[in-house]
Amino acid sequence: MIGRGISKYDLKAMNRSQILRAVWEHGPISRADIAEKLGITRAAVTVITNEMIEEKLLRELSREAGENDHEICKGRRKVFLEIDSSAYFTIGIYIDKNSISAGLTTIKNDILDKENICIEKDISLEEIISEIEGIAKVMLTNSCLTSQQLVGIGIGIMPDMPECIRKKIQEDPLFFEALQDTLREKTEIPVFFDNALSQFAVVCCNERESSEKLYQCAFIYSDMENYHLSLIRKKPQFDEKFFTTGNVNNMIVNPGKLQSGVYPEGCVKTELTPKAVARKVSEIYSEKETPNLYRITGGDKSSVTIAQIMTAVSEGDEILSDLKSELLYEFSIFLNNILCIGELDGLYFCNFGFSEEQAEIIREYTKKRLGYELKAEINVWEINPDQRFLCGSVYAALKGLFSVNERSLSAR
Repeated sequence: MIGRGISKYDLKAMNRSQILRAVWEHGPISRADIAEKLGITRAAVTVITNEMIEEKLLRELSREAGENDHEICKGRRKVFLEIDSSAYFTIGIYIDKNSISAGLTTIKNDILDKENICIEKDISLEEIISEIEGIAKVMLTNSCLTSQQLVGIGIGIMPDMPECIRKKIQEDPLFFEALQDTLREKTEIPVFFDNALSQFAVVCCNERESSEKLYQCAFIYSDMENYHLSLIRKKPQFDEKFFTTGNVNNMIVNPGKLQSGVYPEGCVKTELTPKAVARKVSEIYSEKETPNLYRITGGDKSSVTIAQIMTAVSEGDEILSDLKSELLYEFSIFLNNILCIGELDGLYFCNFGFSEEQAEIIREYTKKRLGYELKAEINVWEINPDQRFLCGSVYAALKGLFSVNERSLSAR
């Protein structure tokens, strides 16, 4: 044992993970620069990176871009390292009540194969397990890969999950652990489960411009009936626990307004969700009175978004101006509530339909209404419906790739 009870194997595993993460985020990068960034000795970095080159996790590049032969002759040659994205792969699985979306990708998220399967409302858990097992086998066979080349299968479950999964969760709080073990035994591949919205938050933050700062973001997702909040750091660690909740629907944004069931008066659930907005606009919604909104929504008033109201007003539906102002006021209170949770540097809105221009309008309105300027950036991000499985793919890379040291250390 060394240090305060940390074994040399644990320390090596930690160093491997940090080194791999440094190459992932900053590569191509030299061993010397890795050592400097992480505060690890050059000798240790050399030993560990050489092992990962043997395992085909990393590969060497010949020289630094722009380096000339004269500098090499003077002994200044640097060998740079980058992730070898051709050696390891992931399978991502997305599951909601209507479908299973699956994809095979490189660890850099290049898509090699994908499939979308519609599922029946009364599908059984055994059928879902069988579908996942079959998808994994077919995709590996089609791409001439083996299970040893997968760092993992990442599976994301949406809040509107199949009833068979919801029932099992209610019966057994350790259900996901048992299901994870079952799938691992059947596929012989590491399996990682989580809330799909937590995983999408990881995807969203990974797609944004890299920063040295480990800052915390809020990822807010809207469906017809609810808002969902995920809190995540821009560069999450492989062992990090992610937090996603629907409790934001209880946040009060306009005291004294409508109450619904267990939800308090004037809360997000009754004021801002698409169903709530549809209720507010229902009395004046028509092809004659609100022609632009009617066109934008295709004549369907069952769910109307704040973004659609904003667009309709900008295109001439003046009758909706007061409603727009009310919604922007309530939404600014909602933003204030979110920002009070903690030191947030970024807010990402998904499935709200906001344009970048509308996000800026909301930011300016909030500044004017609340009397202070938001420190957090307001961003919009959308899920590509054909690539929903990427939630699992990115999660599998995060959980599988950066803990791949368990394989290599146990083999030594």
